[in-house]
Amino acid sequence: MMNSSGRTFTVLIGCIVVVMLLAFLVLSGVAAIFAWMAGGGYGSGPVLCQNVTPAIGSVTPDTTPTSGGNTSPCVPASQIGAQVVAWAQAMARALYVNPACGGRVSYPNCYFTWYKAPGAAFPPSAPTFPQAVIQYGAQVCPGCSA
Repeated sequence: MMNSSGRTFTVLIGCIVVVMLLAFLVLSGVAAIFAWMAGGGYGSGPVLCQNVTPAIGSVTPDTTPTSGGNTSPCVPASQIGAQVVAWAQAMARALYVNPACGGRVSYPNCYFTWYKAPGAAFPPSAPTFPQAVIQYGAQVCPGCSA
């Protein structure tokens, strides 16, 4: 049987735990309200979509946008978007890792990727990196190495 001082101590500890839980819930609610007011949370935040005027007159692959697959509220399917994807795919196909690495990128010996330059014979199975992209890089950053 517990004496009165032990019972008082148990009640006091129980009250402290309850008060701490209530304080946690109240503070969590306040934090959630502030996050909501600030536009925070999943799928929200600052506006990431901005109007961009693309450069006119560049030579690009002849592609057409696909319909039905793009549900982004920021960037609707367009000819420019399809051209960007076509260039990215052409660049990605021309990248390779040292064949001695077995196709795996790992540090330190197999960390770098290369591209097959126009006119290069190695690797024989890789497509050539787009010359227009190389020229653009040289124009934007003269003297930079690729």
